[in-house]
Amino acid sequence: MRQFTAYVRKTLKLAQLARKTISDSRRDPTYEGYVCFLLTVVMLLRRQPSFNSFEDLLQDPPMKKLFRGHPLPRCTQTLKDALKKMDLSSLEALHQQILKIAAQNKVFAKTLINGLRGLAFDGVEPLSSRKLSCAGCQTRTLDTAQGPVQENYHRLVMLQSIGAP
Repeated sequence: MRQFTAYVRKTLKLAQLARKTISDSRRDPTYEGYVCFLLTVVMLLRRQPSFNSFEDLLQDPPMKKLFRGHPLPRCTQTLKDALKKMDLSSLEALHQQILKIAAQNKVFAKTLINGLRGLAFDGVEPLSSRKLSCAGCQTRTLDTAQGPVQENYHRLVMLQSIGAP
């Protein structure tokens, strides 16, 4: 993780790219949109099962050190609200910039094994709530000691390149 963090910080300069690229429709936000985006990236890299499980880590010293100089939200609801207001075209532009830098640095050539590239699908469920919902939520019914309860959730599927570093 330390090697990846160094690559993201020094080579990709992800924080600077995100600061220049990401936009959202919030007025006078307390927390910058790119910081909320980067926190979400960290959450996914740590393979946190949900935003709720990530909430306890927001105030940990290692997290504060990683985001030194930037105030971090105390609750993940702030992250959820910021993500809902992000301009998707700005995220797509950031994605294209990251791919361009990775191609220039020949990152993809290093992942070939005998001339073949391996890819893996990975699914996560970062959002789930029994109280909050939105138009894009999926729902399921859970059997609990108190009886059936409806839970709202979101699932994400990512495609990862696998191979030699």
